[in-house]
Amino acid sequence: MREPNKKGLLKINTRISTFVCILLFSILIPSVAFSKDELLNSYPIEVIEVKDGDTLKVRVHQWIDTWLTTSIRIYGINTPEKTWRGKCDAERALGEQATTFAKEWVKGHQLHITKISNDKFGGRIDALVVRDDGQELGRALIANGYAKPYYGKTKSSWCK
Repeated sequence: MREPNKKGLLKINTRISTFVCILLFSILIPSVAFSKDELLNSYPIEVIEVKDGDTLKVRVHQWIDTWLTTSIRIYGINTPEKTWRGKCDAERALGEQATTFAKEWVKGHQLHITKISNDKFGGRIDALVVRDDGQELGRALIANGYAKPYYGKTKSSWCK
């Protein structure tokens, strides 16, 4: 009967250890950094116009020297209407304030969009707008009383 080859076992153990290390790194490292979705669906933008509190006209940087001009509706929120669509004077006034807040919020920051999808009417996209400091426009509008959460159901009234 032959004795086990200790060098052969060492090679097998080294290969298994290497495989386990590679497997662990491939599982753990991506979860520490960014999710695949965030890496693939985040684009730098330049704001051309703040149309109202929840709608921006932007230039989206898609690739080297490739820009797309489009309108973005901030996903997950609804701000008061500032035009004739507002149902009362209070809504239109708050709509103007929401627009002013959004204009100030985007100034002097690099911005990105993420969580991008088509909006329900077409012609614009839904997305989250995130500043270089990590703040998100929709959350800032809600926190300051200029927006309410909205995910496509019936909108609540701004008028009392």
